[in-house]
Amino acid sequence: MIPDDAASRGCKYGRQRRLGPCYRAGDGAVFAFGFCTVLVDSIIPKLKATFALSYAEVMLTQFCFFGAYFLVSLPAAWLHSRIGYLRGVAVGLLLMAAGCLLFTPAADAGVYPGFLLALFILASGVTIVQVAANPLATGAGAPERAPSRLTLAQAFNSLATTIGPIFGASFILSQGLAVPDASTLPAQALAIARREQAQVFQMPFLIIAGVLIVMAVLCWRVRHWVTDAAPSLTTGNHASLLTNRRLMFGAVSIFVYVGAEVTIGSSMANYLMLGTTLSVAAQTAGSLVSIYWGLAMVGRFIGAGIMRKANPSLVLTCLRLRSVRHVGDIESFRRDGCGCDHSVGRPVQLDHVSHDLCARG
Repeated sequence: MIPDDAASRGCKYGRQRRLGPCYRAGDGAVFAFGFCTVLVDSIIPKLKATFALSYAEVMLTQFCFFGAYFLVSLPAAWLHSRIGYLRGVAVGLLLMAAGCLLFTPAADAGVYPGFLLALFILASGVTIVQVAANPLATGAGAPERAPSRLTLAQAFNSLATTIGPIFGASFILSQGLAVPDASTLPAQALAIARREQAQVFQMPFLIIAGVLIVMAVLCWRVRHWVTDAAPSLTTGNHASLLTNRRLMFGAVSIFVYVGAEVTIGSSMANYLMLGTTLSVAAQTAGSLVSIYWGLAMVGRFIGAGIMRKANPSLVLTCLRLRSVRHVGDIESFRRDGCGCDHSVGRPVQLDHVSHDLCARG
């Protein structure tokens, strides 16, 4: 299922007075899934210590989380085509809430696979919401300003990812990273110790679940707005998309961009705790992750304004050339802000990938 060109490119709109509220609803959804996504950065150090995992093992958290994007994206598009975007957003928010609620039994059981299941369900809801959020931003105005709107929407995502690490560090990492010694503790004592360590996950995710349920109810109450303001969906041949070189190149670009962005954010807390870097406590390291995402937020808010006047492709190219300077250079990373360089990548790439897509078939 792919967006209808007339709607998604801004050629025709319904009631103009509803475009703004619909766009703000999309921004709220972007904030929600950004907040939930970045909490994985705080979860990783705690899970690594609680279950004595290697870096490869603990990165299964990200594999399960972002694997849901790969598996659920097409079913999410089908869902939105059947029930509409805002109804789909409501369903996605409820699924996110269900994933958050599953952290409680996972913590009570004290088993690592339980957390992986909760993260996969949470990420499935995130995927459903994100599939809708981008077209809502794209279709809510003139097509030539779509990159600016997408960048502004992603700025709200970055606002969430700036606040999220501080929230996660305060709730999840505030008690430090005690590592139960599996070599000295009996099996029963080890299981008890892990359950005790895992209890820190319950309260923050119960709070998040409550907020997500409220947001889902609000989206359901305004579900009729989508008929007028959101892009419609038409049936298309998915196999034919593989022959679209613009789309394939864009998909590879977004893959590389998101891979770099996620890897940096996920590894940063553990990296900053190393004796060879900053050697800071877990809560401090978790809080410092917000600087990376905060710089991305600043870049996106500034970029949204700049790209109303400047060529988005030129802005993206300049930032990509600048980001090459940070490769292997931690001092350059800290001084110049790699997060700022990554700021406008996804929204500009998304707009370029979808440009004239339906007209090309």
